[in-house]
Amino acid sequence: MPSSAEQESHNLTKISSRLLSAAELIPLDASVHGFHQRKSYFISKDSDFGDQDVVNELGNFNCEIVHTFSRGHHFITRDLAGKAGSR
Repeated sequence: MPSSAEQESHNLTKISSRLLSAAELIPLDASVHGFHQRKSYFISKDSDFGDQDVVNELGNFNCEIVHTFSRGHHFITRDLAGKAGSR
């Protein structure tokens, strides 16, 4: 029987694989697809992403860090509603 630590490690590997297979990666290169014109959000509960160097680097790409999923959802739906109204 695996130890608790081994089981947790196995579960983490399994979840990480599932997340990576479902994730859509988008480049953070402002020259690609006009991303520099579009507001982007990096949504993470990890407070390490509040580091000022990280905030500044993402800000270079018009990307804002949001630390709750509900706030991220609010910003995204607000932005999408604004774009629909400007068509």
